[in-house]
Amino acid sequence: MPGSIVVDNNLRAAASEASAITEVTDASTLDGREINKGGRPKGSTVRARMEADKQLCAAIKFAATEILKEQNAAKSTSTKLAKGRIKTIIAKAHEQCALKDHVNMPRETAMSRVKRDNAKGWQGNAKTTTPMHNVEPILAALVTKLV
Repeated sequence: MPGSIVVDNNLRAAASEASAITEVTDASTLDGREINKGGRPKGSTVRARMEADKQLCAAIKFAATEILKEQNAAKSTSTKLAKGRIKTIIAKAHEQCALKDHVNMPRETAMSRVKRDNAKGWQGNAKTTTPMHNVEPILAALVTKLV
């Protein structure tokens, strides 16, 4: 802490001196060395979780788009997708988005997006409207009337 007092115990003060306090220094640096405060920086765990969530969402989106491309290519040639191809696409997405080994990308999530033909999830559907869609104009009119 800035402005703290450091006591030098190596100094043997004369009996006439009142205390063994030598000088006021910054506690974060002592004798030119940094003092280890310990612990993680504040907010680093939350930032890491948010980054992991973003990577997982990107991996699911990538896998779903790749599976859709492969399925459309297979449909155009009247063939089926090769056995194990979805598993390799998911592994590729896991590697490309730099997911950690302990993070599992759910196959069901990617496949449900493929079934709905919507790789982006809820953000990609143009037909999605808010439940308040019909009420919003009425509320806006009331607010402008009150103001």
